[in-house]
Amino acid sequence: MIIQILGIFSGIIIARGLSPSGRGAMAVIVTLPTVLSYALEFGLPISYMRFSNALNRRFLITSISVFSLCILASSLFLAYLATSFIPSYSAHKYAILTFCIFFVPVSLSTRLFQSFLLGTSNFKHSESIRLSVPLLNVLMLSACLFFDSISVVSVILITLLSNVVALCLSLFFSVKYKNTDLKEGVGFLGLVSYGIKSHFSRLSIFSNLRGELLYLTSVASSYSIGYYVIALSIAGIPRSLAANFGNYIYLVISKIGNTEQMAKLFTSNFYRIFTVVIIACICCAAGMNTAVNLVYGYEYRESVYPAVLLTIGGLFFILYQFVTDGMRAFSDNYMLSRAEIISTSCGFLSILVLNIININHIALIIMLSQVLSALIQIIYAFRKGCLKI
Repeated sequence: MIIQILGIFSGIIIARGLSPSGRGAMAVIVTLPTVLSYALEFGLPISYMRFSNALNRRFLITSISVFSLCILASSLFLAYLATSFIPSYSAHKYAILTFCIFFVPVSLSTRLFQSFLLGTSNFKHSESIRLSVPLLNVLMLSACLFFDSISVVSVILITLLSNVVALCLSLFFSVKYKNTDLKEGVGFLGLVSYGIKSHFSRLSIFSNLRGELLYLTSVASSYSIGYYVIALSIAGIPRSLAANFGNYIYLVISKIGNTEQMAKLFTSNFYRIFTVVIIACICCAAGMNTAVNLVYGYEYRESVYPAVLLTIGGLFFILYQFVTDGMRAFSDNYMLSRAEIISTSCGFLSILVLNIININHIALIIMLSQVLSALIQIIYAFRKGCLKI
């Protein structure tokens, strides 16, 4: 939760220091390399977590280094193609390629080392690495804001520097860890074959969350992108709360054991959460204009309408996550993530097919897809008897 709060503060500082056009230009430069780094990881973070006790120190560092360089070459090739043929990217061609050179291998290597630490139960070190990036961002951005020196270049440099520090920390903790419980050896192809199985489902969810932003950066103006990014950052607040609600209800319900009592507790908590979500949606619609003007400034007033829609969608995502994790307590994983993948995929495809570039219309479609995924999951829970009227 602290990481999400620091991320929100970083977004506010950047918005205060940059104009909507500058915020949009930054999104254009950062979004494509970020998506490529996740799209080309082939599920290896899952593999490094799963086979952490079968990896010696030399293989760990060598495999991550070689794979990161291969991903760098692939991402540079794809970024070069995108910046050559997509007009919106061509204006930032060299900035995008430069960001790929530094950010892609650094961020990917950090995720792999962090997954290794998670697999070896080094949760404290892993959380320290995760916390280092947003914490450094807030500190350095605050200093830039104080000296009135925030620009697109300075924000990108700060982003790179914080990720480099995280990589150094993850490498230090991984090398420091002495693996004394080596099990069967596993080759690099074995890691890839295991990780690729979970990669496409993870990639589908990630692309549905960031797909419309990637599309928007290739067709819209910098001003529109800047407004939409602010709306996304506001809507990220309820999404960050969703995981906490879901984990809580899973832990509470799974300890009961009796199916009838589990359903009763699950239902009572569901109606409470549903009531809170509806009230929060009403408050969001009523107070978003004032909140945006106070926090981000009057120049971001165009972000109000998409922020309302995306935040309502995020609130319904809380319901979705709550019901999904509650169903896990009943050992029912059939619909896990499927409702969101199906509904958000349909929403994203409709944006592409209809060639929608208006940020208000895009936000409306994303909201409807998230509401639909929540309704699908709720209906499924009622039909299975986990939720009762």
